[in-house]
Amino acid sequence: MLTQTDAPAHMAHALDAPVERLRARAPERPVWVCSARSDPRHPDPTDTQWAEVARRIVAATGFAPEGDPDACRWIVVRNQARQVHVVTTLAREDGSLHNTC
Repeated sequence: MLTQTDAPAHMAHALDAPVERLRARAPERPVWVCSARSDPRHPDPTDTQWAEVARRIVAATGFAPEGDPDACRWIVVRNQARQVHVVTTLAREDGSLHNTC
């Protein structure tokens, strides 16, 4: 998908959709970002391994527990070796907000 020139705009729109549905209830800062790095003493994780790390992060933080159909939308971006960024919205699919406290 990232080889397409409109991919970043498409991803942003997909993440924004639940936030936009909140209208006036939308938080001022509607996303949460977490950076994760791998240990340089070990081989760089594969994309599949990073995907599993990201799934565990969003599940552990409660943004997207496994099997929750109303979870927050999220993406993981790998823009350099040994590091990813997990970006999730604070808006859940059911129209509620994730409790960040």
